[in-house]
Amino acid sequence: MQSMALTATNLRCEYRTNPLGIDSLAPRLSWELRSSRNGEVQRAYQIIATPNKDGNNVLWDSGKVASADAVQVAYAGKKLTSGQRVFWRVRAWNRDDQPGPWSKEASFEIGLLTPADWSGAQWIRDPKPAPANPYADDPLPLFGKSFTLPRAVKSARLSVTGLGYFEASVNGVNPSDAMLEPGWTNYEKRVYYRTLDVTKLLKRGENALEIFVGNGWWNPMPLVMFGGAAFLPKTLSTGRPRCIARLEVELSDGAKQVIVTDTSWSVRDSALRFQNNYIGEVWDAREAGKGAARQVVLATEPVGPLQCEPQPPIKVIGERTASVLSELKPGVFLLDAGVNQSGRVRLTLKNTKPGQKIALRYGELLNKDGTLNPMTGVCGQIKGGTKERHGAPKDSERPHIPAIQEDAFICAGGAEETFQTHFVFRGFRYVEVGGPTEKPALVVQSMAASVESAGEFSCSEPLLNQIQEITRRTFLSNLFSVQSDCPHREKFGYGGDIVATRDAFLYNFDMAALYGKIVTDYVDAARPDGSLPDTAPYVGIHYCGVGWPMALPLLQVELLRYYGDKKLIEAHYAATARWLEGTDAKKGLTDHEARVGSPTEATLPLLYAECARLAEKLATTLGKRSDAAKWRSLAQTTTAAYQRAFPDAPPIQACLAYALEYGKLDQAAQQRTLDRLLADLQAHNGHLTTGIYGTKFMFDSLSRLGHADAAFTFATKKTVPSWGAMLAGGATTLWEHWDFSDNTFSHNHPMFGSISAWFFAWLAGIQPAEDAIGFDKIELRPQFVAGLSSVKASYKSLRGPIKVEWKRQAGKVALTVEIPIGCTATLHLPGGATKALESGKHTAQWN
Repeated sequence: MQSMALTATNLRCEYRTNPLGIDSLAPRLSWELRSSRNGEVQRAYQIIATPNKDGNNVLWDSGKVASADAVQVAYAGKKLTSGQRVFWRVRAWNRDDQPGPWSKEASFEIGLLTPADWSGAQWIRDPKPAPANPYADDPLPLFGKSFTLPRAVKSARLSVTGLGYFEASVNGVNPSDAMLEPGWTNYEKRVYYRTLDVTKLLKRGENALEIFVGNGWWNPMPLVMFGGAAFLPKTLSTGRPRCIARLEVELSDGAKQVIVTDTSWSVRDSALRFQNNYIGEVWDAREAGKGAARQVVLATEPVGPLQCEPQPPIKVIGERTASVLSELKPGVFLLDAGVNQSGRVRLTLKNTKPGQKIALRYGELLNKDGTLNPMTGVCGQIKGGTKERHGAPKDSERPHIPAIQEDAFICAGGAEETFQTHFVFRGFRYVEVGGPTEKPALVVQSMAASVESAGEFSCSEPLLNQIQEITRRTFLSNLFSVQSDCPHREKFGYGGDIVATRDAFLYNFDMAALYGKIVTDYVDAARPDGSLPDTAPYVGIHYCGVGWPMALPLLQVELLRYYGDKKLIEAHYAATARWLEGTDAKKGLTDHEARVGSPTEATLPLLYAECARLAEKLATTLGKRSDAAKWRSLAQTTTAAYQRAFPDAPPIQACLAYALEYGKLDQAAQQRTLDRLLADLQAHNGHLTTGIYGTKFMFDSLSRLGHADAAFTFATKKTVPSWGAMLAGGATTLWEHWDFSDNTFSHNHPMFGSISAWFFAWLAGIQPAEDAIGFDKIELRPQFVAGLSSVKASYKSLRGPIKVEWKRQAGKVALTVEIPIGCTATLHLPGGATKALESGKHTAQWN
């Protein structure tokens, strides 16, 4: 039989396509494999890397490597240097040991790895001091440098960053569509920079480089949040806005010219007169281009080392035109974006006058009288307590300014003017525009981290499809360099939300790079005693208990299973172990936002035991046998103590679900617990009483134990508490609370998005095996619940797409499965039988 070619495609380096700026001299390479026949495998591969496209001067020829690896293959050629570009290609040998064609060429470029590589570039800032009143106008700086290039440009790279945010321009053009850069980190530990190709923007002769800098998280206002627990100017490392840049230009004759930030640069006030992540921006168009230039000074507040931005940049991911709902009163218009989302607006005004002020206020809801209700987006709302308008500290003499989402535009005057924010993002559906003399035009730009879509799901039940749609919108609304709990009143990266939804995010989007960054954030957030807070970066909140820092070991394990990432475990195991050695399960939140509360002693020990099991997996991966034994012993003793204290879990849905998920119950105890859970569901007419963790555990434990139909029952309820009730209440993103809230709880919160993981993992049945490395082993466990006639899902793994589709036809179930090359799968059939599957397409049918 003639051999079938095995083709390598979709080449990646550190999860990215042709990246500029890699912080490693041995970056990891991955590729997908394609073949027209089932059961194909890669017997060997060969990689060739060169410094240019012509293939000369080979940096690395791996030769024929007998290996099935196509994920996380580390570069192992000649030593690379900062700024070096590498072109690479790969070919693979099939199961007949016949080589396939060479892949298309891909590339990567090494970043600036040491301070010396920055060629003397220094952090610079405006010499202007901060105003005495932090709420007063404080024009943001626009840094600039003019320079001459004597010849035409062959290539040019700009490495640049600013604190808190920056926008760069070359000859008046922004070379990037990324926004809100750099990603938020603990600036004492690391500051990210971006490398940009600016070759086409430069010219022979005079050129200009400008860097516009916002406050971001580096220069926050003293907002009182959570009774003062999160007082950002004292919690975060802070300073005056600053920037650093290095522009390297290679001229047509091969000569190089380097321009860096230093005291030769100038700075002037921009038209952005005020900016805060929560309060908003004030743009005075009358001041655009008028600021007097002055010489910069060096910024001396200490910050961490510069590192290449590892995560997908924040971008505009969609646009829609808002409709004008009404003119509330003369000159005050209410507009509707159609859906709740995160992003910014582009406001166009006609026939404006100099000094005319336009005020924009944002909200998720309307009041009963049709006016804007901004309260669910107010910074720092206290749940269940006094509804404070959080602003300046109580002992401050400064005005008490409410942190409602607001922006202001002061017109220059003209036939048409356009306003758009630069350094803030909003969570909203409705916008109130006050001040225009004519009806405004408003374009809403949805923004999010530019993560690639990884999963698709649909089924015969329209309600579940609607839930999937609003879940994905909610998830994207909360990806702004952290996975936030809400995009307006908090914006923080809470670990609890990650624990509850991490697999839902992983199924829906390529989270490899962003979750890797978040793992590093958690390590950087560790307190001096090794303890971990509730959020990363740390903002002062430290009371949620073991379930929130659990995100650190859990993400490392999940990134190993989904993407084969061992590098993170090697880098961060010590911090993980130190945290677990110093923590306990005596206090903290249990099932946050549950309708029926759970005792901590019946829930937290189970999370603690699971953390120990996760640590055991991490230690085993690193070959640390004694550590693995220690963590295994801790998990066993903790679980045994729980079982002695609770031979039967308390009769609360969350407690029962926790016990089924992590209690390691014997068969008799498991059956008793399952029976009590099913009885409680029946007593509540099939409704949940659970919160952040209990809801997820209910889906997983019931499905695993053969009761996916019970999970389907509460997934498709349309009365409170349910996702259907949210949709019936007008939700276009997920609510933070089962009940409708018009003044406190967010209407754009990912917590209850854990249901999306159930769609993929159980209704479609796509699961990485417990010991999977980069999804190389797949467990297929589709649940053919009575309420569905069809399910269709796909997940794009690093190795290629995994597809499952099943339909009921003429009294039978027909199943189609597609497995990528490099994976094996175990199909779990009704009745308990299993079937091993190789790569390729497979079908099955049964009554």
